[in-house]
Amino acid sequence: MQGRIKRTISIGMMTVICAAVFISCGTSAVKDRATVMEIDGQIVQKEEYQMLAQSHVAEVKMQYTTDEANRKDFWTTEFEDGRPVDQLITLTTDELVEKKAIAKLAKDAKIDNDTDYAAMEESLGNRNENAVYGVTEMELSDYYEYIYTQTESELLEYLKKKNPVTEEEVRKAYEADIEDYTSDVSVDLLVAEMDADAKADEQTQIVKALAEEADVNVLTQNYQDVDFYTITLSSLNTQEGKTGVYTSRWEVASKMQQEEVSDAVYADNHVLFMRCLNRSEHVAEPFEDIKGELESQILTKNARAVIRQEVEQAEVVEKVDLEKVVLEAVQ
Repeated sequence: MQGRIKRTISIGMMTVICAAVFISCGTSAVKDRATVMEIDGQIVQKEEYQMLAQSHVAEVKMQYTTDEANRKDFWTTEFEDGRPVDQLITLTTDELVEKKAIAKLAKDAKIDNDTDYAAMEESLGNRNENAVYGVTEMELSDYYEYIYTQTESELLEYLKKKNPVTEEEVRKAYEADIEDYTSDVSVDLLVAEMDADAKADEQTQIVKALAEEADVNVLTQNYQDVDFYTITLSSLNTQEGKTGVYTSRWEVASKMQQEEVSDAVYADNHVLFMRCLNRSEHVAEPFEDIKGELESQILTKNARAVIRQEVEQAEVVEKVDLEKVVLEAVQ
């Protein structure tokens, strides 16, 4: 009998403790997960809004002087371009509207990524708890961005497959922007690349060989210590861009005339000699050469237009005073 009483008391105490914990956790959860906004029926929690607001703080402050940004009342001060707190609210809300638009479209497309903030928090907790030793735990803000970036990427691929473009559409786009695909200068080059410390007589021999022979295979067979290759460079595509190790290669090549052989061009620990096989000016890149790239650009542009339309049509309902929510996070 006495044992039964003790057991009953123990169970009763556990119930009280559990109830207390539940009430405490429940109160905390309600407070932490308070809804501050709804976007197309999707809940935005207070913590979520504040987390994104904090990510835009530097972006807002960089528009002001150090003295201005360090003022105690900085966020609520009325400057010429308005109050910083209002800018912060706009940036945060705009980002959330876009994210929730992506989440809505992804759900419609049956993309199985849970973009709910609370679900992410729980998932991250399990992920960090089960992390392999030595693996750095991920912060919630990083995980949040990771999930949305992944969701957006999958959504774009879905929309591109759903809304294909015809070759006729691609060709029309090419013809409409033909100037964008027309180079001022284009040169076909035969290049000999060798160690910069090669002797002067060896370099002279290579220059002579370049002038007399244009077959890469023959040149390679005769001079096995030298790297011979052909390459086409243009003002649209210099291969390496305007900077980097081979910057001087394009600077020299762009001025070369047909059959001209260049002087030594130094690139890092190599020296190059170039023979201009052909020079063209004001020539458009062939449609077939850029069709694939252009099609991809159009598909991406169209997919992003779908997201933009969803953003513009989004219904945003503010549930609380966002200024108070933001100031609590940044002050």
